[in-house]
Amino acid sequence: MEISEECTAIVFYGVDLTTEAVGCVYDAVVGWYKALGHPPDKAAIRGPGHSGKFTSFEHADSKIRRNGIDGVTDFELYALMENAKLVASDYLLAAVCSKKHSYMYVVARSSIAPLSGPAILPLTKQMAGCRSPEYGIGYTRDHHLGPCTYAVGISEGLGLGGTGTPQREEALRISFWMRAMGDRLWRQGVLRGIYPWNFLNTAQLGMPIDGISLRQWIERDPHRGKLEPLNDGSFLWEIEVADLPSVRQVLQKAEIIFDWRKYYGQGHPER
Repeated sequence: MEISEECTAIVFYGVDLTTEAVGCVYDAVVGWYKALGHPPDKAAIRGPGHSGKFTSFEHADSKIRRNGIDGVTDFELYALMENAKLVASDYLLAAVCSKKHSYMYVVARSSIAPLSGPAILPLTKQMAGCRSPEYGIGYTRDHHLGPCTYAVGISEGLGLGGTGTPQREEALRISFWMRAMGDRLWRQGVLRGIYPWNFLNTAQLGMPIDGISLRQWIERDPHRGKLEPLNDGSFLWEIEVADLPSVRQVLQKAEIIFDWRKYYGQGHPER
């Protein structure tokens, strides 16, 4: 099978993870890897009795099965390409769950798991069921642009564009999302952007647009996507790729989409 450059990513933010929830996510991800025919090769586990360094999955997993999940705060799991040299880049599947930073994500080569219901939606619902997230996104992004780092607000692969260039603007928009994660801006109804999949909370769905709520606005036109319940208090908003630009334009005008200058621009001049 040819390995695609494009990757699929699901990211959940504002996940207040209990020990039980970390274990639930771990089991869900490991089971998904195996079901896809690509069991994990490498793991990094953080917590008492674990070094936090990368080791073989078999070694890390045996310690968890023997000692339990108690105290584990973070984990990373990777299924690697044949002859992989760098864990963080030569992956087929990647997953991170962080109790410390309250997020979790999975990234897969789209040739293995495209962003579609049958391929990844069951895992998405499983992860969200482990501990309800406050917000989330589902997107595709080319591997060289860092779909994993993008998830947590780190710019990768955009080149050395100077001030005012599209590359520089995109890099700033990505990087300031890390600040927004810390401030949990989604609680104010803010969306990071518009993606094929958007996991929205009630504050976001209640944001005003054209004199009505965002939820009402979505439901009035099929070209604005469709909403379906994800779990208690959150919804999956799925939008066709062809409709993304028009939806994005309207929501930017309504100031629902994250604008780093509005929240963090003062005192942070471009360099």
